[in-house]
Amino acid sequence: LSKGQVTSDYYRFLAKNGGYVWLKTQATAIYNSKNSRPECIVCINFVLSAVLEDTVIFSLDQTRGIQEPASDLGKSQDLLSLWNENPEKLEELAPTPGDIIVPLEFTGTRGAQG
Repeated sequence: LSKGQVTSDYYRFLAKNGGYVWLKTQATAIYNSKNSRPECIVCINFVLSAVLEDTVIFSLDQTRGIQEPASDLGKSQDLLSLWNENPEKLEELAPTPGDIIVPLEFTGTRGAQG
């Protein structure tokens, strides 16, 4: 690892319908070439295992897809019909060239570096 990079410890990420997978994350700070200030952080998540203990529910959130009927199709069709009726609304959400990018402000001391 070089300056501005860090690797997380291994951690578990819950699977949608039960169980979990092991992950680790590598993060890199990207600096502005003009003023050498941090501009953003890019994270790469590595899945290190298949779903383990897939029959065990660790959180009630893992049961939502099992108990509730799939109603997302109706919602997406409603959004599609709204967009077909008024496509200009989509332009209000999209950024336009020249929009201002707000830089992150960092104050205080720097945290642990890997």
